[in-house]
Amino acid sequence: MARSKIIIEKAEPILISISDLQDACYRLNKWIEVNKRVPGKILINKHEVTIGNLFNLLVTAVNKLNNNDKSDVELKWVETPSVSSETITESTLLSNEEYIKITEDITSKLAETKTCPSFVEIENGKIGFMNLVYTFSTLITNSSSENGLLSGIYIKPWKEIVA
Repeated sequence: MARSKIIIEKAEPILISISDLQDACYRLNKWIEVNKRVPGKILINKHEVTIGNLFNLLVTAVNKLNNNDKSDVELKWVETPSVSSETITESTLLSNEEYIKITEDITSKLAETKTCPSFVEIENGKIGFMNLVYTFSTLITNSSSENGLLSGIYIKPWKEIVA
């Protein structure tokens, strides 16, 4: 009778500091502005991170900064949506309270479904996933552990961002 032994090693969690996330967000936004699209992955601390996983990092970081939590963000796997639909046609200012509510809703959906949303509805229409990535990336880039989150952020239609 043959016997085999299976050893499963638990991988250490991958933690990303807020400053490393800010650096990645800055690079991502510049890349989007030059290439007029969202890449499939981005490199953070020698880790290839899918855009869906980056989005999860972004909303988690926004929630942490809102709660004055400056600790690292854990990289967790979620699916990137295959479709991104958007209906907003003009720039819209979201207050701190509005975008915090959006991140809280997204965080609870991510915990349930492990899939990023294709869009989020606001008063002026739908914000598509690609625009959400760009907007929250901009938000993280311009926020800090010392000064906290921005009081508001403008969301431009995706067509204007990539024009």
